Parts: sequence; C-alpha cells; structure tokens
Amino acid sequence: MKIITDFNKVGASAFFETQNFAISPHIQTLRSVLVSGNYIAPEASINLPTDSHILEAVEKVVKNTKTTNLKYIFLIGIGGSNLGTKAVYEAMFMPRDVLSSIYPRIIFIDTNNVTLLQSYLILLNSLNDPSEYLIVSVSKSGGTTETIANTEILLTQVKEKWGNRPDRVIIISDKNSPFLQAGKKIGAHCLSIPPIVGGRYSVLGVVGLVPLALVGLDIVKFRQGAEEMANTCVHPEIIQNPAAIAAVTEVQAYRAGKNIHDLFLFNSELESLGKWWRQLLGESIGKAVIDGVNQETVGITPTVSIGSTDLHSVGQLYLGGPNDKLTTFLSVKNQPVDIVISSSRFFPKLIPMINNKSVNVIMDAIMAGTKSAYTEKGRQYLDIELSEISPFELGAFMQFKMIEVMYIGKLLKVNPFNQPNVESYKQKTKEILENG
Repeated sequence: MKIITDFNKVGASAFFETQNFAISPHIQTLRSVLVSGNYIAPEASINLPTDSHILEAVEKVVKNTKTTNLKYIFLIGIGGSNLGTKAVYEAMFMPRDVLSSIYPRIIFIDTNNVTLLQSYLILLNSLNDPSEYLIVSVSKSGGTTETIANTEILLTQVKEKWGNRPDRVIIISDKNSPFLQAGKKIGAHCLSIPPIVGGRYSVLGVVGLVPLALVGLDIVKFRQGAEEMANTCVHPEIIQNPAAIAAVTEVQAYRAGKNIHDLFLFNSELESLGKWWRQLLGESIGKAVIDGVNQETVGITPTVSIGSTDLHSVGQLYLGGPNDKLTTFLSVKNQPVDIVISSSRFFPKLIPMINNKSVNVIMDAIMAGTKSAYTEKGRQYLDIELSEISPFELGAFMQFKMIEVMYIGKLLKVNPFNQPNVESYKQKTKEILENG
C-alpha cells in the first residue's frame, strides 16, 4: 500500500517539518503502547494483530463449529460489531457470491428491519440440518437493543425447528457483559473482547476474525498486514509515517475549511470498506473538544463515493460546487482478471478509442482523468493505492486508517475512543420501550 499526497505545490519535507512538534508526542504514545503489547491504554487495539491468545481462541471455535456442509453464518451485530467484517468479506468474496453454489457465506443482520428479518427466517427454516448454519451474535456491551432483539428472533426460529441448539451459537462480547455470562449458561460458544478496545477498532480481534475465518479468509495474512502497518505508522519521523502524513494533511485541510472528507473508491466491492471507515472517522472525531472552555465541537463529515458510478451522480458537485472537501482516492494496482473489448464491435462508431482496450485500462484512464480534473479545479486529494485486494492489504489499510484517526483525534483535541452521544440514543430507546 502506498500513499501519495497532493500539497498543491507545497514542499512535502518543509510542510511536515512544521508539524513534527504537534504530532510527535502522539506518535511516541502509540510506540509505547505497541511495545507494551498489553490492553491498558485506549490505543491498545493496535496490539490485536500480535495477540497469540486471540488467534488460538479463534482457531479453537472454528474447529468446534465449522462443519463440512456449513452454508450460512448469520452474523448479528451493528456498527463496529459488523461493519469491519462486512468490509473485508465483500472485498474478498463479493465476486464469488454471484455464483450461488459456493458456500459458506455470511448473512449480515444489523438493524431491526422486519421485511429482511422475515427473509432471513425463511432462509434459516429452509435448511435441512443444524450443521448448515451458525448464528454469531456480537455486542461489545452486551446491551445493544437491535442485536439482542435479532438474536432472540433467530433463536426462536431455531428452537421451533430443531429445539435449543446452543452448539450452533457463538456469542462475542466484553468478558464481564451480561450477554456473555448468559451465553455461557446456555452452553453457547463464547469469546471475549478486551474491554479497552472499542467496537470500531475491533475488526482485527475476535469480532472480525471468527466470522472471516469461518468463510475461509486467511486471517494470518490479514493480521500480518495490520502488524506490519502498525510498525510503520509509529515511525518517529513523520515523513516516513503514512498515518501521521495523512492525519496532519487532513487536520490542515479541516482548519482551512474542508470539513468534508470523501473516500472515493474505484472498486465497487470496497464500498463496505468505505462504510466501515465512515463510522470510524465520524464516531471518533465528531464531538466536543477535551477541556474546551466554550464547549467547542469539531467534526469531519465522512462521505463515500464509488468510481466511476458516482462521477455521474455527485461529480458535478465535487468539481463545480464549494471547495469544502478533501478527497482520498483509493484504487487497486493489480486486478486478478481483465476483459478486452473486441475491435469487431456492435457499435463501432461509438467511442472508437475503446477498441482492443481492456476494462482495467479504461478504468485507469477514468481514474487518471478524474485526478487531473481535481488538480485543475484546485481540489485537494490524497491518493492511496493497494497493490491488490488481499487479506494482507486489507489488514494493512484498516490498521492504517485506525491509527490515522487516532492521530487526527489527538491533533483536534478530542477523545477518539468514546461515543457519548451514541450512548444517549441507546438509553433513550430503552426508556421509551420500557414505558411503552
């Protein structure tokens, strides 16, 4: 993975030299956390990829639950409990899932949508044997209304058809949560999340590794990519630290009035990766400044665009509207397959320059044209290129983004690890249900 920064003619070395004072203490903090290898500091999620106990726990539960005829993993969770897993799953398996005969697959169940829930119940009821499914329910706190409700609904369907089958249930939560304790009592497979690790930072722990290992992802490579990136992103020299480079660039853009950050993905199978990042940035940065005298709030609004589709929906706004956005273009260098357009065409007079061109060549031209248009219009952007879509590269990218957001939070003087206003909606929901 490589990152290229557009500084609009500002020299990179000179620019970063002026930022060392602000970000160096935060780099040192992450270096210390990484060296410690423990789960004491809020930044401790960076230690998930090197935790051997996590890998052992995942391998054990997979060995005890994955059957030869497993078809569906019903993953119940919302926000940080499923977005990261969905991001990796769709990036790696979306093309495969077009072929309906390949299993196992993950069915993601997040919100309480009765129409979709009915379809999931019909699918579950259509199975012939309990070995064909697994229910994986993830709630860090153990008290997420949507998750508990959906878990109860699916378990009721299971009970009606096969009786109680706790052996086909995996529960993932904080080790002291009531959900995990109840799961142990009924005999479900239970795995715990380190309490200090927030949900949106948890994809490299059991939250993401269990369901992804069940569908055959190489989780060792996934962890290796993240581990390598973590070591790179705590480099004390900012010019050699990609997460620090990106964080400083984004904070400078924000202070210059660019309070929207668009992640422009040029592979549609990465759309859920964008949505995972959207939660990561939005939930980590949009809040009150720590010790703010006037209760100042900050926030960078994250948006996700898909190329080239969204060039035809919001491209006019991005290029012709207010210059209030920083864009990160994310592309993939090496595609596993390609298709060439024949010179013997049905409409030979239309776009003749595509004769004998491949789809990848066309997309490369679209990306280059887009970046050229952004430069011409003075629209600042970052450019990130994955070498390929692989477990290693996805692990590296996600670790990079998590560390980058930690740095952004510290530079903007907010706590990037809490979400107090999300908790307020959860409490209000429970009060309304209790009094209803």
